Amino acid sequence: MAPIPRRRPLLEPLEGRRLPATFGVAWPDPGHLTLSFVKDGTPVGSAPSALASTLDARMPTALWQRTILSAFQAWADLANINIGLVPDGGLPAGRPGPLQGNPNFGDIRVSARPLSADELAIATPFDLSGNWSGNVVLNSAALFSVGGANDLFSAVLHEAGHVFGLEHNPADPASAMYPTQAVVHAGPSASDAEALRALYGARQPDAFESPSGNDTFATATPLVFVDPATVAGSMPPSVDSSGSLYGAGRGKGAPPWVAAADISSLGDTDVYAVKAPAGGGALAAVVRAAGVSLLTARVTVYDASGAVVASASADDPLDNDVTVVLPTTTPGATYYVKVASANPDVFGIGAYRVAVGSPDVARSLAAPPPAGAITEPGKGTTFATAAALTPQTPGTDARWRYVAHQDLVTAAETDFYRVQTDPASAAHPSETLVVTVWGDQPGGFSPAVTIFNARGNPVPARVINRDESSVSVQVPAAAASHQYVIAVSAAAHAGVHATGAYTLAVNVRNAPVSSQSSFEFGTPNIGRPKGPSTFTVASSSLFHFDLSGGSSGGAVQMTVYDAKAKPVASLRTSGGGSASAEDVLLAPGTYFIRVSATTKAGLPQPRFSYKLRGTLRSDPIGPTPTDPTPTGTGTTTGPPPIDPTGGGPVATNTLPYPGVPSNPWP
Repeated sequence: MAPIPRRRPLLEPLEGRRLPATFGVAWPDPGHLTLSFVKDGTPVGSAPSALASTLDARMPTALWQRTILSAFQAWADLANINIGLVPDGGLPAGRPGPLQGNPNFGDIRVSARPLSADELAIATPFDLSGNWSGNVVLNSAALFSVGGANDLFSAVLHEAGHVFGLEHNPADPASAMYPTQAVVHAGPSASDAEALRALYGARQPDAFESPSGNDTFATATPLVFVDPATVAGSMPPSVDSSGSLYGAGRGKGAPPWVAAADISSLGDTDVYAVKAPAGGGALAAVVRAAGVSLLTARVTVYDASGAVVASASADDPLDNDVTVVLPTTTPGATYYVKVASANPDVFGIGAYRVAVGSPDVARSLAAPPPAGAITEPGKGTTFATAAALTPQTPGTDARWRYVAHQDLVTAAETDFYRVQTDPASAAHPSETLVVTVWGDQPGGFSPAVTIFNARGNPVPARVINRDESSVSVQVPAAAASHQYVIAVSAAAHAGVHATGAYTLAVNVRNAPVSSQSSFEFGTPNIGRPKGPSTFTVASSSLFHFDLSGGSSGGAVQMTVYDAKAKPVASLRTSGGGSASAEDVLLAPGTYFIRVSATTKAGLPQPRFSYKLRGTLRSDPIGPTPTDPTPTGTGTTTGPPPIDPTGGGPVATNTLPYPGVPSNPWP
């Protein structure tokens, strides 16, 4: 038999642009984002976080925490974004789970660990293909300050812009998104604000501001006085389209028990009217902002004559709930509760929840609902009865068009939803429909999604990412002005994870979602490889790996090793399919990639094809310009690298530039 020819692996630079992360994709539910400070010792890639110990050595704890929060809030004030501070449970960064709303930590997680000397911090925008979305990693070796060199506010302001989906702006040194810390920033520039609003829209007044506002006693929003008698025997309150709670059976036109509202500008005030019970007694006005936003509010209670009877405020975003208690009230009298900004700073804007009633009940109802609490009461159980979702985007910004929180009650159930694409234009005769579904609890519901056209025929969709907790697909050439029906069911492999709460997010875009790959590595048809290929990472970077290939009768295995032969990532795919690895934070250094294949019988495949794509998820800011893309400047220096599988020294090459490297196979 003639020997099987060996083919050289091809390394293809896919993009000439320095755009390593996926930008321009908004968070699905930006009005309900959360942030947490990662505990020291929590694994962040290959090193433990040292956020507290790093910054405590430079400044008081309350100062650095408030500085970081103010950097994020400076962006949130400008658009339809709220960020609630929540505890961090200490799980490793990048832990698989809900794409947003994980109850174990914030959607945005701030940590610190050693990075490259030319990096102050790195961050990851929202990403459908991984679980590092929203991670901000500070360099624990950097000497951060407030207002001086390595200004903490400016560094975090830059990374917060990345978290919200903005890319670098190298043309404008005044921009917070300039690649290096050229100046100390006071906040986002005018161009930064414009870029953010293109994604999320300008901050809108809450539902109670329409049509006449609720900033006076005459236009006050009525609230139900809630006490044990009010809620006794009632079903749990339902949620209307404004996010307010109304009692079961009372209808959406009835006054709410809890108002979910927003101070949308420093001059905004919200006034609520409530009637004390016939028996009088204590009255508590509870404004809950903790876990909802970083708003620091002032709450003032007036009697029917307009006289102030009590007032209190929150001055610290780290502790921003406000409760005002009247020990006694006049039976049946009307009281007014005014909510406004406590101080004219970045924390004077944000969402809150307000309830008025007996102290214990009001505090309980004002608490924010759990992540994924059902906000879209209707869902269809068949194609014909598919529920029409309500768009959440009133303008032309790039927010996700539809977001619904629901649950799958039985494993046999399928939920159906109807959505609408935009009319065609000369520039965009067709559109891209992006659909993502994730289980709201870690280890909970494992979803599957199918898209149908208006005639009930399944529509081919490209998988962006699929794991145990989520699935994201897109239809790149969706018909304009067309109704599509989305079916959500349990994944075929779900098993005990076939039921539970989930979030569905749907977007209509002008172009498909794509990530900028730093390298692509593969072969059209090769024999079994005999040694690993290598690549060099110049700066600390977050990588995502995708592997495809093999044959119907075999599987392909990929493993990435560090210079000490320790595996840092692995992937396996079978049947000619594809697979994605959990994102991994790689420190500077040389890494080895070994790809092998076997048949179902455990024998080597004599021939197989595969493609391995490595994608950068993070984008850094540094004191000097830096490009984190892996570079191919020649072989590594020092002792010959060791074959991780024990075969001794091997030939090396670097990825992906300046072109095709030497053949790594002996």
